[in-house]
Amino acid sequence: RIKLEENIPLSLFEYFKWFKENKRIVLIVVPSEEKLNKVYNHYCSTLKSLEIRVVRYNKNQDFKFVSDIIQGYSNTLFIIVVDNILETFQI
Repeated sequence: RIKLEENIPLSLFEYFKWFKENKRIVLIVVPSEEKLNKVYNHYCSTLKSLEIRVVRYNKNQDFKFVSDIIQGYSNTLFIIVVDNILETFQI
């Protein structure tokens, strides 16, 4: 079993590079607030070397935060959220 908050498998890393080349917005869903911070911290430092922006969204933030980032960004963007947030916004 791979703990994605600690390691990024090579195949997943290749996907990240593909998303970057195609300027995609990626939503990463994690099961808890604890995992949100762990995944964000690990992925942010790793993906920074690929010049990929990573943001995290938690339930205490206004969803407009994510909307504003998406509107003003034309490059690859990874958004990390907790799964119960999706229910709130019916995404």
